[in-house]
Amino acid sequence: NRPRSSTTARAMGSFIMTIRALVLALVILAPADSAEDDSPERALPRFKWGQTKEKVFVTIIVRDLDHDSVRLNFSADRLSFSALDVWGKVFELDLELAQDIDAAACRWERLQRKDRWGDGVVATLTKIFPAAWATLALDQSQYRQVMDRDWSRDDESLEAPEEDGFFDEHAEYLPRLSEQTLQRELDGAEVVVLLARHVVCDQCTVADKTFASVAKKVWEGAKR
Repeated sequence: NRPRSSTTARAMGSFIMTIRALVLALVILAPADSAEDDSPERALPRFKWGQTKEKVFVTIIVRDLDHDSVRLNFSADRLSFSALDVWGKVFELDLELAQDIDAAACRWERLQRKDRWGDGVVATLTKIFPAAWATLALDQSQYRQVMDRDWSRDDESLEAPEEDGFFDEHAEYLPRLSEQTLQRELDGAEVVVLLARHVVCDQCTVADKTFASVAKKVWEGAKR
């Protein structure tokens, strides 16, 4: 009977070691699981925008907003917002704007009255070029569920800028370039000279005409 007892003892010992290993594994894994559960939930806030000729107004709204947590930053082409609600949920918005703004002249303030979606702040952006914006952000598709137009802050008399006919007028020797076509123009060329312009900018009219004149002469010389 002794060999049988020895075998049983070894089996029990292996079983106990297996249980200990499982318990140890659970103890080791528990802190990692807890850390994941403690990570704050993140979401996009609701927002709406309106404009005048010189300004853009972006109202950002969070239900049960913790006002002390609000952070807004402005740069030449971006508005960034972050805040918490009173439950610790994180709300973040990082808008790449459709056109440039004067970051130093931008400001924000708390809304005095609650919006139907909650508490909010309104950011006032100063446009570099005083004209209507067709869109607020370069890519608005990701904000369709949370973005509205704020008609109460919109200038109804504001008209869209006229179509830019400059490149159409000089299309034969001054082709438009985009990110997609730039590399094609660079291939095999020693020099590519670019003209960057804004449809509503009236400060560079003389430079535009000079550039077009030189481009035409270069194009005509290349044909000979």
